[in-house]
Amino acid sequence: MEESLQRSNQDSKKHDNPVELTLQSQWATPSITQILPVTLRHGDLHAQPGEQPLDDREWASRDNKVLNRLGQRLAKHLAQRLNRDPSGGIERTEQCELQGFPGSIRVLDKEEALTEANQQRAGTTFWSDGSRLDTGRAGAGVTLQAVPEGPWEHVEVPMGHGHEVFDAELVGVATALEWALERQFLGPIWVFLDAQNAIDRLRSTRPGPGQALVLRAHRAAEKLALRGQPVTIQWVPGHSGIEGNEQADQAAKRAASKQTAPGFEHLSLAHVRRACTEARRAAVSEWAQINAVQGRHRDGCVYKMPRGWNLDPVAGKAPKRVASRYYQLKTGHAPIGTYLYRIGQRESPECQACKEPHETVRHVLFECRGRRAGRRTLYQALKKAGVPLPTAAEENPEARLFAEPRATQGLLQFVAEANLFNDKERTAREAESSDAWGWDTLEEGGLGVTLEDE
Repeated sequence: MEESLQRSNQDSKKHDNPVELTLQSQWATPSITQILPVTLRHGDLHAQPGEQPLDDREWASRDNKVLNRLGQRLAKHLAQRLNRDPSGGIERTEQCELQGFPGSIRVLDKEEALTEANQQRAGTTFWSDGSRLDTGRAGAGVTLQAVPEGPWEHVEVPMGHGHEVFDAELVGVATALEWALERQFLGPIWVFLDAQNAIDRLRSTRPGPGQALVLRAHRAAEKLALRGQPVTIQWVPGHSGIEGNEQADQAAKRAASKQTAPGFEHLSLAHVRRACTEARRAAVSEWAQINAVQGRHRDGCVYKMPRGWNLDPVAGKAPKRVASRYYQLKTGHAPIGTYLYRIGQRESPECQACKEPHETVRHVLFECRGRRAGRRTLYQALKKAGVPLPTAAEENPEARLFAEPRATQGLLQFVAEANLFNDKERTAREAESSDAWGWDTLEEGGLGVTLEDE
């Protein structure tokens, strides 16, 4: 079994067509492919003398020399963003006839999926999972209980660094189907896994991340079908107490902690995409720190970010419309009187809700009498989170709250409750009332005061 798995992993890399890759990790046109150096695309780990151009590794130099060729410059930028040596090459794709999965794919709603996962079924059931540890090592695990109430059998595939959970999930499916071929089980073959992105990828052989693993799974499923064994890939909710899923999860974690198996020396396209995304986010964060915190600004033209402001994970989970207003208030570029008046979109800076002469962020949050309900929600959330309430004597309470992570939830609730949307936006927001906010209906009374009331 182990030898056949190793052969399959190695075969999945041996495609005659070139890698189709851009720095955004999408499959590229042949012209882009030819620009990237072969030593990056194919790797030089097993290259023989004379097989690759001698001047094709300029991108791997550690000096700051400016490279003349575009492909070498692109390769150097990409290599600097990877946390692993790309000498094993990058996952290859191939142009092929687009085909759907040669079997059934079933994604049911959660309750129905749990019910079916707990039922006995004809044929053989495999449970598959993938894992990626905090160290960056990945692995796939497949489990099987050949006889009801019998012992669990496991296959663990260590993949090492340079791969993602997405890749490990696909490896698990391909391994399960190849295991079914080798053991020659009777009846239908079922593979349960909890990764819907991997299941969706199995639907097509299109070029892109995971294509080689999809082709492996398709080939195995086709062979099983020729033997009269239909294959079904089915989603199961993860971490829901299903024994087979839990067994596969533990097997995948064990696999990720082991020494890398042969055939996984390359970097996956999904891993390259992750590296590029993280590098882009780091560059944006660095730019914000340099230009918005340490840089010089002309008052009234560019906003100033207090130190410690970073991307907020709580705001990132909010509905887009609410998160957008939150960040607009945070930067001072919200559709409120003073800002709209400054950019020439309103004739005066007065507040439309209470007719006060200047509608500032401070006024909206703490003073506007037309937004008392939202303020009551905000103050209750701040009190619950242990955040000191603003006072009239405080010079800049809005900056303190926006810089305080514990206050984010309350501020988002204020945005959702207060009248900060136009009619079309308000209608759409009300239509999203089923969104997963989970806020309880707030009781009347309580902390619905304004700074003017103190």
